[in-house]
Amino acid sequence: WAGDLNAARCLLADVARYLSQKHHLSCLCTCGAFLRFEWPRDLPARGNFDPSAEVIKTLTDAAASAIWTVLTPDVLNQLRGCCDYLTIGIDTNKAKVSTTYNNIAQPHAELVCLVNLRNSRLHWTGKFYPTTQQQRTILRFPDLQSHFVNLDGVPVMILGCHDLSVYSPRGQAASKDPRRLKEARDFRELARQQEPEAVLHHPHTTIKRGTWRQQWASLENKLPSVRQYLGTGAYSFLDNGWDDRNDMINVLGDNQKGDILNVIVRLAASGA
Repeated sequence: WAGDLNAARCLLADVARYLSQKHHLSCLCTCGAFLRFEWPRDLPARGNFDPSAEVIKTLTDAAASAIWTVLTPDVLNQLRGCCDYLTIGIDTNKAKVSTTYNNIAQPHAELVCLVNLRNSRLHWTGKFYPTTQQQRTILRFPDLQSHFVNLDGVPVMILGCHDLSVYSPRGQAASKDPRRLKEARDFRELARQQEPEAVLHHPHTTIKRGTWRQQWASLENKLPSVRQYLGTGAYSFLDNGWDDRNDMINVLGDNQKGDILNVIVRLAASGA
């Protein structure tokens, strides 16, 4: 994670300068919670599984303010020199990282913003399939269609962190919540209809080779249209399983397929 908004601005500018010397990407993708913003005061102090359009607008307006603080005209121009689109994982501030094992007690939201760098338009989506540890406190993003976009003729599916688990055979078999099972079925059917060719997944952390292995295998089985995918989780010591982590290069290799370029940025010297 980049930390404060000024650090994020500097990081993106540095990445853009590096890429512009050698590469031009279709889409540059960040990890989940790459940016963070305060819970809007106009929202209730609780989560909401089925929020209204007005609530979602209040949330995304607050998130957009943080994004435009980072994407200054200079940074936008630098990014345009190396890529056409940018995805930003952006969460409300919370005390714990969103992992399967962390119980998130405070109200929070987890969004992904797709930035069209050619015209500066924002497209919003967000986590629709929370972990069982957070579903009582998350403001869930209810619009399943928002996960599907067309980038220059390529149908793309954008996922938040735990969203990929709708393709977990083990997780679906173990679930006893009818609402969660229906959401997973509805999404898989919509994805089948949309026939995405690429999947952009935005987990908060990924430090083990097996974390998403079953999900990717199931997704490829159910969506033969998919030719490329990537997962952007931070390789971070803040993950609960850090002591049992796998080698970063192997983790990256198990969470991508196709023409993917990894840009590795070291943010700290304290074992991250």
